[in-house]
Amino acid sequence: EVYKLAIRKGAPVKQIIVTNPAAIFRDNETVSVNWEDAKKAVTGLTKDNVAVLDFKTNSLLVTQVVGRGASSELLFQTDMAPGEKKYFWVMKQPAGTIKPESEFTTFCRFVPERKDDFAWENDLIAFRMYGPGLWDDAVNSGVDCWLKRVDYPIIDKWYGGMKKKTYHKDWGEGYDPYHVGKTTGCGGLRIVENNKYLHSNVYDEWKVVENGPIRSVFELTFDKSWKASGKDLVETKRVTIDMGQRLCRFDSTFTGADAPAIKTFAVGVTTHDGKAKSFSDIDTGIAGCWETIDKSGLGTAVIVASPAVNGSDDVVSKKKDEGHIYLIADKESLPVITYYTGYGWERAGQITTLKSWQEYLNNFKERVDNPVTVKF
Repeated sequence: EVYKLAIRKGAPVKQIIVTNPAAIFRDNETVSVNWEDAKKAVTGLTKDNVAVLDFKTNSLLVTQVVGRGASSELLFQTDMAPGEKKYFWVMKQPAGTIKPESEFTTFCRFVPERKDDFAWENDLIAFRMYGPGLWDDAVNSGVDCWLKRVDYPIIDKWYGGMKKKTYHKDWGEGYDPYHVGKTTGCGGLRIVENNKYLHSNVYDEWKVVENGPIRSVFELTFDKSWKASGKDLVETKRVTIDMGQRLCRFDSTFTGADAPAIKTFAVGVTTHDGKAKSFSDIDTGIAGCWETIDKSGLGTAVIVASPAVNGSDDVVSKKKDEGHIYLIADKESLPVITYYTGYGWERAGQITTLKSWQEYLNNFKERVDNPVTVKF
C-alpha cells in the first residue's frame, strides 16, 4: 500500500482532517490547504513532488498549487457525505509510484482569432465574454453560455473548427444557441442608479492567473466604457472555475474617483424577452430561470454570496434584450462583490427539469455558506 511504502522509506508526512459541517452531499469538493504551511510541515515539498493520499480509498489524488507567497494554496478534490470527516496525508510522491494526472481539466484563454473573446470551461460548463474586437457591436459585458455535453475540453476545438463547422450547431458535443446581445446573459453585473441598470461594454484587458486540472482563474478589466459613459471607474472581474461544478465564481471590484458613489448593484440572468420562467429567493440569494431552447431545457442562475441580497427585480418585457431577473444588494463598504453564475442543460443530462436545477442551486448555496473545515 502507498502509505506503508512511504513509512518504510521514512518519508515525512502530515495528516489533514477535512470535515463537512453541513447535512448535504458534496461532490467534487475542492479542498484548500495553505501551501506555505504544507511546505513547513513536510521538508522538501515542491509543486512537482507533492502528493495527497486519501485514507479512505488508499489512493493518491490529483493536486494543483495556485497563488503566490503567503496566500498560495494546495488544492485537491474529494466527495463528502453529510457531516463526514475524512483523513488525508500530505507528503512527497513516494518512490516507485506514478503521480496521478487528470484526464479532464479546467481551462481559460484569450481568443484573438474570434474578435478578442475570452473563454473558459470545466468538465460541465463553458462560457465566454466579449472583448475589444466587438466594441462597436451589439454586445456588452454579458456572459455567454456555451452549452457542452461532453466532459473533455471543447474551447480550442470549437474555435479551431469554426471556419468549417459552426459552433452554433450541435454536432454531438454541444453548441452555442444562447443569445446575449445587450443583456446580462448568464451573470452580468449592473450598477443601480436612479432606478436604472448601468453596465459596462466589452472588456479592455485580460490576464490569465491560473490554468490547471482543478482550478482556472483569470481577470478581465473594464475601463474604457465606464469612462465613455462619464464615470471615473475601473471594474475588474476575477473569475474562478473549479472542476466538477456547474457554477463559477465572480469577484468584482471597482476603483476610481466614482467608486465610493456606488451604493447599489444588481446581478442577473436574461429571461430572453420573457420566454423563460424566472424565480428568485432573497433569503438564499438565488435567482434564475428555466427556458426551452431548441426543444431542450436550460436553467441559468446567479447566487450572490456577499454582500447580502436585499431585493430582487423581475423585469418583464417582450422588448428585445430587456427581460431579466435580478438580485439587488447594497454595496456597503465591502471592497469586493462576490457571486456565482452557471447553467444546467437538459441535453447534457443530470439537470433535466426546473426542480432538479433549483435543488442543485440550493445545495450549492449550502456549500458556499458552510465551507468544509481543514485541520492539520
